[in-house]
Amino acid sequence: AGTLLADIESFLPTHAGAHPIYEGERLIGLATETHEEMDGVVEFLTRECVRVPGFHFMRNSIYVRFCHEAYSKGTALGELARLTGISRAEIFAAGDHYNDLPMLDGRHAAWVACPGNAVEAVQRAVRQAGGYVAKGECSVGIVEALRHFGAGLK
Repeated sequence: AGTLLADIESFLPTHAGAHPIYEGERLIGLATETHEEMDGVVEFLTRECVRVPGFHFMRNSIYVRFCHEAYSKGTALGELARLTGISRAEIFAAGDHYNDLPMLDGRHAAWVACPGNAVEAVQRAVRQAGGYVAKGECSVGIVEALRHFGAGLK
């Protein structure tokens, strides 16, 4: 991924407000100053990341971190379920931003939800999975979702 990361670093100066994030000398992600700037960066990353099989990124607001495509909140939730012996039918997952999408598609949790202030892509994914989009925002929305599912949750 070295060439791809170098190309990403070269791209950043062309996007005002985009800044690299390093761990030591290693590029591990980036940040922008606005959501609109991040939208443009994500378009670039989506096109470029296909050059390296398995290379992926997770977006949360104005931040992106680089990762392997098999590493997400969804795969982590699936592995926790496997290790603990908890079935998908017994799992509730909630989130509000892009990095939550892999755990809200219904593959790893039967009960999925998001607060009313979740980004549109999350609300859409939750609806497609048969989940609950709360009216309340933030934690108030999650409590609302728990109450909505209350009878079905164990």
